[in-house]
This record gives sequence, C-alpha cells and structure tokens, in this order.
Amino acid sequence: MIDNSLEQVDPNYTIKLIDDSIKQSNDCLAISFNLSGSIMISASKQDIKVWAFAQGKLKEITTLKGDTKNIFCLLFSQKSNSFVSASSDYSIRCWKQINEKDWKNSQSYQKHTNYIQCLILNQSEKELVSGGADNSIKIWQIDFNKNELTYLYSLEKHTNSVFSLCLNQSENILVSCGYDNQIIIWNKDNKQKWQFEYVVTQTIKEQGRRLCFINDNQFIWVTGNQIGKDCISMFELKDGKYQENLDKQVKLIKNDSDYDYTLYPIFYNKEKRLVIVRYKCHVYLIKISNNGQLQIITSIKYESNSIQGALSNDGRYLVNWSKSGQKYDIYEIFIN
Repeated sequence: MIDNSLEQVDPNYTIKLIDDSIKQSNDCLAISFNLSGSIMISASKQDIKVWAFAQGKLKEITTLKGDTKNIFCLLFSQKSNSFVSASSDYSIRCWKQINEKDWKNSQSYQKHTNYIQCLILNQSEKELVSGGADNSIKIWQIDFNKNELTYLYSLEKHTNSVFSLCLNQSENILVSCGYDNQIIIWNKDNKQKWQFEYVVTQTIKEQGRRLCFINDNQFIWVTGNQIGKDCISMFELKDGKYQENLDKQVKLIKNDSDYDYTLYPIFYNKEKRLVIVRYKCHVYLIKISNNGQLQIITSIKYESNSIQGALSNDGRYLVNWSKSGQKYDIYEIFIN
C-alpha cells in the first residue's frame, strides 16, 4: 500500500520522491542533518541511527546507544559534527564525532521533570534552550568542544507543556508556545538573561504546536486541536508588539479526525524562501513572498498523523518517516 500521496500546486516548485526503500519499524520521533547534508541522524526508539547521505541516498553507518527511553529530539550543530539529543527519560545528552563510526556521548543532563519536546541553539552555539512537558523552558550553556552542558536557569510562565521555541534572527527575542494556548514573548535584559515580556494576543484559542520566525518582524504559528481552525497564523511586529495579521492567515486542509502530533519543528530555508510545515496528516511545502505572504505550493498526504522529518540545510532534500509507512521517504525539491 502506498502510504503517501503528493498534491502539486505551483509548477515553479517540483518535489519528487526519489527513494522509499529503507524500512524502519521502530518509532522515529526525530531527524536532523549536519550542515553539509552529508550526515543524517534519526531516532529508532531509544537508539540513534547515523547515516551517510549523498545524492538523496541513505547508507547506515552506525547505531548509537546510551539512552534508555525513546529519543524525542535531535539537533545537529551547524559548526561541527556534534549534536544534542533529548529523550523521554527527561534528559539531554551531547554527542561528539570521534571518527566515522564512533561518537562520544556526554553524561545525562536532567533538569526537566517531564518530557522534553523542543530544542534550539543560538547562532554562536553557546546557548541551548529546551522546552518540556513540565511547563518550563530551560536555558543551558553548551560547549560542543568539551561535549558538555551547564544548566543556567528556568523560565516558568507557561501553565502547561511547551511544544515549540524559536529565536528571531537578531536573537534578542525568544518566542514559545504550547498546550496552554499561549504564545509568550521573552527578551534579554542588560545582563543578557531571558525575561518574560508579554503574552501575545491571539484570536484562536488553541494549542500551539509549532512556530517559527520568518524575520525579526514576523513569525508563523500553527494550531493543533483535533477540532479547530486548521490554519497557519501570521504575527507581525506593530507598535512594539507582535500582533496577528488575519489577512495573512493560511487555511490548511480541514481535518476533525486527528489532532496535530507534536515534534517535527518548522523548517525554514531563508535563501529559497521555503518553509516546511507538518500538520496532522500532511506535510506542506510553503513559499514566502517578498511581503511575507505564505502560499502553499505542495502537500504530501500520509495515512497517519505520526510523521517526523527534516529538511537538508540547502533546502534540496526532505526526509520523512511515518508510523503508518514505517519507512523513510526521501524527496528532492526543485525550484525554477
């Protein structure tokens, strides 16, 4: 049975399935690429598979063991072949490549008291931010050379699970959302410590599953309830605060049968003005116009809402794994 189907909208953008031969029955809840796109890592329950990636083809190099429960998040460094993992035992680990097959893992860092559901790094890769089902956001100092984390402090304004985090490009604003229907803006004080700024006013009172800054002045936010608005909302900086722009709201395919599963962050390639958004049983490819308007160009339909994926950093390859298909689907994206 073919698990997924492709709906093409914009002829200037072409997406082609180039390989779906690699099976994996173990749950994959996270995928990430290194900077060059030559290495892909993916979760296989509590293990991490390391793949060589070339010309849209995967070749397994090794399997890393160390965690005792399912891996929820993987985040590759964009400066070195190091990465961070978070598992459902509430812990975070750093991993550093020693040679092609050997990776050194750090100790287990545990400050969250429930599942960790999102990880982000700043551009210098000296600060890691994690969000969890314990309603908190943790701030860490990270040193990939030493392969270690140092816990700094916690942000505590959410009243339920934190699902998504994003820094603006200037890295002076942090935005978060989650199960409590809140979008929260944080900024740094004169001591470079994150502080609560305000709760964003929004018309849709739903769980926020994921969000992403498009530039310093705009971010997108995706709803998540089983029965809800089924849309992507745009928030723009106006009069010193981020405000919802209803004219730029994008309708997604209506689905009252499924809720939107967590994980699978939004992927944004600034150079190609390309955004990847997973929502319920679809993965959407979206282009951004010069004025920040979103336009859906392609959607991939799956038989399950349990889909994980990653976009290579050059925006050329998209890799998805779905629970219903239990395989990796590798797509190549062409932009005319």
